[in-house]
Amino acid sequence: MHNGDGGARGQKPLSLAEVYAVALRRAVTIPANISPAREKLDVAVSDTPEMRALPSTGWKQLFLPYSGSLTIDDMREVFSIAFTAAGSPKGAAMYRGAETKSGWTVYFSPTAEKIFGSVMVLKGAVDCDQPIAGDAALLCGNEE
Repeated sequence: MHNGDGGARGQKPLSLAEVYAVALRRAVTIPANISPAREKLDVAVSDTPEMRALPSTGWKQLFLPYSGSLTIDDMREVFSIAFTAAGSPKGAAMYRGAETKSGWTVYFSPTAEKIFGSVMVLKGAVDCDQPIAGDAALLCGNEE
């Protein structure tokens, strides 16, 4: 029962990481190939150069702005919960990239998408190249 102070009787409110963890446990698995709908463009086919889709490396990146409600520590905690719940699969890992003036970039290995894909889709992670060794530090997971 809610008492208006942000939590149930005698309980402190859930942290953002705890809310994401609950959502992760309840989430319906979203296929990894779902992407936001593209806008319809009014151009003739002959107006556009031939383009071929580049093969995906399977790596994903997500930018976490300092002004956002989800911190890098929250994301690491939620990933850790998913990683542990999935049995600590080999190769599933989350990495911290370079810090900028406005936030952090985090990277997810291809195996991480299997256990964390629904959160990646929810937060807007995009395809990227594998980070260069030395440019990213392991935050959570198993690099094997």
